[in-house]
Amino acid sequence: FRRCSSDLLRRNGKLVGYSNNFIKRALHYNILTVSNDLFYVSPEVRGYNTLAGKMLMEHVKFEASRRDAKSITMGHKVAVGKHMKKLLTDSGFEPFEAHYAIWL
Repeated sequence: FRRCSSDLLRRNGKLVGYSNNFIKRALHYNILTVSNDLFYVSPEVRGYNTLAGKMLMEHVKFEASRRDAKSITMGHKVAVGKHMKKLLTDSGFEPFEAHYAIWL
């Protein structure tokens, strides 16, 4: 893994969003892919009236492309991630694989 630089979103000098990603070679497809670890936008700037999430998402896509990545993987928490699911689909992402986890 190579760490991509964290993408930060500020409003009036205050940190209101960030995305932390890793770039790696996908084992099954032999391409560079960006794997998202964290994507956060503060609740006070979420929504379409501010476009904060969309701006941050576009920057992640720009950086991935600039680094010659061919895909980006992102996800969301099923129970509380409805806003993220909408942002992902509105940003052109499509469901591709389902990832499950067990907490021990």
